[in-house]
Amino acid sequence: MIEALNLAASRMIPQVNEIVSIQLGPMLKTLNESIVNLPDMKKISEHLNYVFKSAMPPNWPEGQVDLDKVEKVVIEDGIPLVWIPRPELVELILQAPDKAARFRILAEHKKGIVEDCLACMALVTDPMFSGQVPLGIKAIEAFSSGRFEAAQALSTVVAESAIRKLTSESYRKISEYARESFFDEPISHLRMSAALAPVGVFYTPYFESDGKPPPEQLSRHMTVHFADVSHYTELNAILSIMLLASVLRGLQEMQEVASQSEA
Repeated sequence: MIEALNLAASRMIPQVNEIVSIQLGPMLKTLNESIVNLPDMKKISEHLNYVFKSAMPPNWPEGQVDLDKVEKVVIEDGIPLVWIPRPELVELILQAPDKAARFRILAEHKKGIVEDCLACMALVTDPMFSGQVPLGIKAIEAFSSGRFEAAQALSTVVAESAIRKLTSESYRKISEYARESFFDEPISHLRMSAALAPVGVFYTPYFESDGKPPPEQLSRHMTVHFADVSHYTELNAILSIMLLASVLRGLQEMQEVASQSEA
């Protein structure tokens, strides 16, 4: 199609030259040369596709991914989708009609999620997180052995410890930043931003003095300060190990990006 447009444009320009005044001749000649010598749009398109694919998480399914749905799942539902879980599970989650259905998928595929989280943790090699990775692996292993309460408690504090290595902002500020649309970030940061997005829900505050009901979904504040069997659930434990793996890998990429910027 681009070639056809180029051809049509090149045929039209000589006719325009005959109509306009002689003073516009040099400008039209330059325009003519520019259009006839347009860069290969196919190569430009291929390059843009390469940049876009490079920014996509490696665990997202091949083909078109509904980024609006991704944004809803990671920001509103607080379900990590970057680096974990495997592509077929990501696809199932994105196709699910609502949050409840997405949570059922997590529960039904917990064994695969454990495997994916362990594989993701093996990719976190930055020395900055060397003290958290072994504990994170123990948290995932605890879940695998059926001790989901221990897994939730340990993965929650390990994830927070890793986050605190890179920022001293208040929980509210971190939550607000994480909830911001990652579409506002440069495309090269999309994967990193999407990995950190579930932290917004994770940092949902809870204070008994507010008179509001406690959050049911995984909350750092509830897990650490208001431990209760109603909050220590298998589903929240699944979310906690997913968050742990995805966030640590995302924080490592944040470090990598920062190092490249300083170089």
